[in-house]
Amino acid sequence: MINYVLTDEQVDYAAVADLMQVVDISSLDAEQVKLSFQNSQVLVFAFEDDQLVGCGRALSDGVLQANIYNIAVAPHLQGQGIGRQIIERLLDQLKGQIVTLYTHPKTSAYYQKLGFSQLRTGFVKFLPEEKDWFIEEGFIDR
Repeated sequence: MINYVLTDEQVDYAAVADLMQVVDISSLDAEQVKLSFQNSQVLVFAFEDDQLVGCGRALSDGVLQANIYNIAVAPHLQGQGIGRQIIERLLDQLKGQIVTLYTHPKTSAYYQKLGFSQLRTGFVKFLPEEKDWFIEEGFIDR
């Protein structure tokens, strides 16, 4: 059974960093991951027994705008609804706000199934040293 937790009181951020690296969404170390999650307004962690198997976070102004980041589910449990539950729990805490996220092109269809719409006018400014990777992966054209 999966248990969802909305605080980080019992979270081992080394496990969060490891999970995010395994699913290839981050190469940050545990301290950087901890800082990014603790600077976020909304958190969700998924545990199977005592093992971290999923996570997600959101930044929000608490009024109108929010952004979801770092949705990760252990590979052996993907496709079992854990990601959907993480998103739903984040959205429950962001009611009344416009919620955006960006994702890898290979997972765009997943978020469309969850009710997200593709933006036509979104813009992003990547770090110069990372821009080539985002072009190669299909996030941006140039």
